[in-house]
Amino acid sequence: MEGVLLINKPKGPSSFHVVKKVRALSGAKKVGHAGTLDPEASGLLILCLGRYTKLASMLMNGHKIYRAVFRLGETTASDDQESPVLERLSIDHLSRSDVEQALKSFLGKIEQIPPKYSAIKVAGRRAYDLARSEQDVLLSPRAVEIFDLVIEKWDLPEITVRIHCTKGTYVRALARDLGQKLGVGAHASAIVRMASGQFSIDKAIGLSDLSKDALLANLLQGAKAVKGINIIELTEADKNNAIHGREILEQFKLPSEEALAFYDGVPIVIVKRGVWGVKIMRVL
Repeated sequence: MEGVLLINKPKGPSSFHVVKKVRALSGAKKVGHAGTLDPEASGLLILCLGRYTKLASMLMNGHKIYRAVFRLGETTASDDQESPVLERLSIDHLSRSDVEQALKSFLGKIEQIPPKYSAIKVAGRRAYDLARSEQDVLLSPRAVEIFDLVIEKWDLPEITVRIHCTKGTYVRALARDLGQKLGVGAHASAIVRMASGQFSIDKAIGLSDLSKDALLANLLQGAKAVKGINIIELTEADKNNAIHGREILEQFKLPSEEALAFYDGVPIVIVKRGVWGVKIMRVL
């Protein structure tokens, strides 16, 4: 059993919990995800089974769309509701125009410091482990890009924001930074991933609805499983060359630096544009 499975993860369970459940139902030895979701977040989680686990990094490259609720005037250590409120400040003076102007300052390419409660490793330990043990956590800023920020609902102290961004963007950190920009503090009280690359939440199955039969019915394979990734089709001769690490004879004009080579509806190898032609990067 192999392919890609779209799950609508509820708030509460970790991404690893979902992976573990799918591994048990499918019997697949290899199951992974293409982009984790925090336990406090919900929405689209892309799972890869079998040989498709080797494509997870390619599937993660697409842009993300989130719908998040930011609670203004309240700061937490985790930048979401996992930890208690540390400080409350008045927001009576804030107008919608104030918030919209502050949001505009985050558009484009920015440097973002990840939340202290994150899975990033610091000196061999997860940042969240250090933060929970009340140790100082110093994380370096990371380059991300935010394409669009739209207020969909205005209901102070909460606002609902639609976010279109690159991979690696922390929505919790955006809530935190918005609160700092406004001088009142803020945290994310809800985060839902609506889309990742070419996949959207409306095609995902709920975790509570997942069974072995439902898994089989919703498992994506072939080209349907790799939407958004550039594909080339191999001849049988080149398929045999590729899986043995030999040069691909046919000269492809790759549409991008990296592509996925298929034979008879099955992904075979990841290839890359080389100096003299198509270079084999990884056999699946």
